[in-house]
Amino acid sequence: MDASILKEIMRQKKISQNKLSQMAEIPTSNMSLLLNDKSPIYPGWRRRIARALDMTEEALFPEFEVKV
Repeated sequence: MDASILKEIMRQKKISQNKLSQMAEIPTSNMSLLLNDKSPIYPGWRRRIARALDMTEEALFPEFEVKV
């Protein structure tokens, strides 16, 4: 995952790491690891982050093939 894309979207939407963590129901410590490219992003987390940011998974994580 390219965390810089996610960070830029968060900046544009004025959403902090803590707020996104709450919105996506992902522990803050795990969100920090994701945003620093130190943890893989699991499919469930991709879905929750995309939903929290009101985006599609495909738009937010183009490097992953999303299976329906």
